[in-house]
Amino acid sequence: MGWVSVLLAALVLLVGSLAEASSTNRGVWCWSTPAPYGLNSIVGSNALQNAAVAQFKAWGISRVYGVYGDQLWNAPGQTALAAWNTLLNHNGVESQLLISDWTLNSGQQNVILQMIDFNNSQPSAARFKGIHLDLEPWGLPSWPTDNKYNDLVNLAAEYQQVRTELNTNGQSDVLVYADLSDWLDSTNAINWPSLTVRDQWFSGILTNLAGITLMDYEQPTYSGLVSAASWELVSHRGLVRIGIDTGAGQTWSNLTDFVTVARRLESNFTDSVGVDIYDFMTLEEVAPPVLGTGTAPPLTTNGYNLMLQGPIGSNYVIQASGDLFNWQTFTNFSSINWLTYFSDPAAANYPCRFYRVTN
Repeated sequence: MGWVSVLLAALVLLVGSLAEASSTNRGVWCWSTPAPYGLNSIVGSNALQNAAVAQFKAWGISRVYGVYGDQLWNAPGQTALAAWNTLLNHNGVESQLLISDWTLNSGQQNVILQMIDFNNSQPSAARFKGIHLDLEPWGLPSWPTDNKYNDLVNLAAEYQQVRTELNTNGQSDVLVYADLSDWLDSTNAINWPSLTVRDQWFSGILTNLAGITLMDYEQPTYSGLVSAASWELVSHRGLVRIGIDTGAGQTWSNLTDFVTVARRLESNFTDSVGVDIYDFMTLEEVAPPVLGTGTAPPLTTNGYNLMLQGPIGSNYVIQASGDLFNWQTFTNFSSINWLTYFSDPAAANYPCRFYRVTN
């Protein structure tokens, strides 16, 4: 057993400096699809759940904004969802139900009632701690010709509707959060009757919301992010989070730039401003691979069992060493799954064995 513990310590060191979180105040959007990164695939699979939680912890994520669909109302889904929320809770991650649409219609209202029924039937650790509203009337086809101020008045009423629904059904402890575009404070973008009316609108929605995330996805620099959010950060300090897109090759030229800016935001605002990452699938597709033992017994007659977690379609080389100086390749492959399992049949022949992955 001694050499196994040394091996695991080595694996932690080899995860990669990019995944080292400088904050524990990050959030992440998690959609229901596509597989295998969507919650439809993850929830109910012990291996995928553990892999996702390991990444949340590695990246300092303490809030998950999740879309769950049928799992809210059918019995097998509720059982799996309760176990997932409990796992998150035990790992210091808050589960928030994500509702995403142009507007809150009758169907989405039923989702809120389903969440209330679910929470009322579960112990505290399995309940949703918040509702995260990604309602974007600016995405409607009619937005360009709409009275945009009136649309935002209606949006504020929808926030109040959700808060009232929760309060009247014994869920006053469930907090409500919302996503907003970073340009909604601009008089060039919105026909605000006056700056006073604009200020009152933002202050008014925060009587029903516990906080807002400004979706700064299009900003490719630190100065751009801060500039776009400056009015909200000053006017509503402590209630504003910054949403940024991992998008290596899109918003950001590479993952290092993304990580550097996220850490700078958190450091310069002394962690009072949380960073929300869009989204889990995109993050997983650019994150460094992680080599571990998975859930199988580590050492069997077939060798030492390993699991690689990394982007699908990437090429990997797995090497082993007995002294951390001389490395030998014992397998290479192109991944077809998010989690890949394999064994080192020669492991039992060595008193000590270390592993690393390159791609």
